[in-house]
Amino acid sequence: MKTKKKGTKPIPAFKLVNGKTEFANCRLLPESGIICVRLGLDRKKPSSFNFESERISIAAHVRKGKDRDECQDAAMIFVSDSIVATGVFDGHNNAGTFLSEKTADLLIESLAANPKNHDPLPFVVRQISDLPRPQAPLNAGGTTTAFFSVVKDGDVCLSSVGDSAAYIKERSGIRRCFKYWLDHSGDPVSKKSLDAYIQERHRMKDAIGFDLREEREIERDGLILYPNENLILVTDGVTKNLTVRFDPGTRFVTDDSGCGDLSRIIRSKSTPSDIISAILGAIDERLERKDADRHKMRPYRLYGKGVALRPGHDDIAIVVLNYNAPLPASH
Repeated sequence: MKTKKKGTKPIPAFKLVNGKTEFANCRLLPESGIICVRLGLDRKKPSSFNFESERISIAAHVRKGKDRDECQDAAMIFVSDSIVATGVFDGHNNAGTFLSEKTADLLIESLAANPKNHDPLPFVVRQISDLPRPQAPLNAGGTTTAFFSVVKDGDVCLSSVGDSAAYIKERSGIRRCFKYWLDHSGDPVSKKSLDAYIQERHRMKDAIGFDLREEREIERDGLILYPNENLILVTDGVTKNLTVRFDPGTRFVTDDSGCGDLSRIIRSKSTPSDIISAILGAIDERLERKDADRHKMRPYRLYGKGVALRPGHDDIAIVVLNYNAPLPASH
């Protein structure tokens, strides 16, 4: 049983009337003292959500990729008097749209039924696997997720399946959460072309789906979130458009986490809505340059020595939370 840290104060109830809320193309499930949101409602249109209060600010955005018929990514937000929880979900293949949406909705339902369970993802993964399996080809596919919950005293429980990513923007900079399972920093890439390496770095290791022949590998991380720090959840439509750094002499990768690039993109931005706008703006600029010279451009573009980028159109889901609760006494 966790003991409350000395000198901390509980976060008050987050009611819609206590803060400024703006949204578009979202499924809202308002209950007494609770905000429940799933983005997006219409999978062909962009979705956005923004909530600001004295203690927290949350912004989210979901949109489909340029060449996609519909967006298979989704996001969810759940806020009550005892917990703040958000997640992003990246669906793929025929069942991807259904599974990203269903996983988000089941997490909301689980949190509403038992808000004391700060890590409902394993339960939801099992629920998904127990669903009636559709006939092929509708049963093909799955969804990745990055999910976090923040409880009253700033404790954060993070969990993830697949390649959706979580970053924290701290005073010292940006770092990527979870064990980055495709992290090849320090490995040579001379054995294969750099563009092939960049393609490989986002291959999924696992996903949530109908058939649970083996236990899904759920990565977990925990941290204390301090005032004015940001948690950033993104699907791979963002991470695949972040640069890779390598040593131009040895062609050893020095950073494929995206942290350095994300730091430059966000810079002094502090509010969730500004952070999302900066990320989307940078990605749009890179994709426009790619489309403009796609017949001349190599599979990757170099921005100075030792920096490579292989931009690509994809669905995007982003959630950013800014935390303004009292500073934990353990800081």
